Amino acid sequence: HLSTFYRTTLNKGHNFIRLADEWKNTTSYLEIQKMLHSSSFEVYTHVDESLLNQNVINLLIQPLAENAILHGLDYRDENDTSEKYIDITICSKDDKLLIIVKDNGCGMDVETLESITTTETKGYGIRNVDQRIKLFFGEEYGISYESETGVGTTATITLPIVNQ
Repeated sequence: HLSTFYRTTLNKGHNFIRLADEWKNTTSYLEIQKMLHSSSFEVYTHVDESLLNQNVINLLIQPLAENAILHGLDYRDENDTSEKYIDITICSKDDKLLIIVKDNGCGMDVETLESITTTETKGYGIRNVDQRIKLFFGEEYGISYESETGVGTTATITLPIVNQ
């Protein structure tokens, strides 16, 4: 999993990658995290495989999955003993490619939710991913968030479907 993660993350310096490879990168990352994580979590996936030949920018899904773990699941109320999970969906709607990463972690307050795509952080950052999407595909594309404190967060990446 680690070699797959590094190989697809580095991508020989290319900005674009097939969605199938980006997906492989993300699933490798999640498997590594499940092995390393002190608290277990489940990963549920719903992938429209007809979309996997689409070209997307590199490091698109993994940062959202990372945030779901590090800022969502890890900070969930320790008295909540229900299953922790991340649910990832790749689908299309209205001629757009949607990648939805949902967790049942701690959720975000309104202030954090409103600034998540505009605030610069120390890490790779959601802002960086959102800016790269807008740079390559236009302002109508990017990342949107919905969140409720104590319930969880849903991040949705919206991209164009590029016929190949």
